[in-house]
Amino acid sequence: MSLFAIFTRHKPVMLKFEEQTIQLNKEIFDLLLKCETDLDELKKHIASNNSSMKDAKIAELENKFLNMHSKVDGIIIDMNRIIALETQNRDFITINDDTHIYDKMKRLTLISSTLDELLELTHEKPAASELEGMIPFIYGRITLLIDAVNNIINDDKNLEGTYSKLQYL
Repeated sequence: MSLFAIFTRHKPVMLKFEEQTIQLNKEIFDLLLKCETDLDELKKHIASNNSSMKDAKIAELENKFLNMHSKVDGIIIDMNRIIALETQNRDFITINDDTHIYDKMKRLTLISSTLDELLELTHEKPAASELEGMIPFIYGRITLLIDAVNNIINDDKNLEGTYSKLQYL
């Protein structure tokens, strides 16, 4: 292979996609961390019987969950495009990405359904007494989301590293 061919080789479609979504993954992760902080504040407002601040924090959480859901939906749409491209033309993939693609889709689907659960809870605007009992459940769901996003981020970094190495072969 000529030196010119090495430096002008196009990036695989999957790598281009992964580079674009790495930023979205980080934004989702940051939103999740902010949700944990909001939940801590919500607990304090419930304990102090401050219902107006409780309602404001629930609205903030709901907005963050909606924002995350929108970002996840965008990634799912892109993943479906990748799957459609893969089905039409297997040659665009440099290495076997099937496992990565379908693992990521499973995690994204889990994130989406978990966000649906959380949105349903926040949309109902539960009373303080009900909410107090739900907080451990919400923390658990946020932890589940953090783990899923962390796994996606790590898998994406590994895939990006693999593609980078392959470009120099």
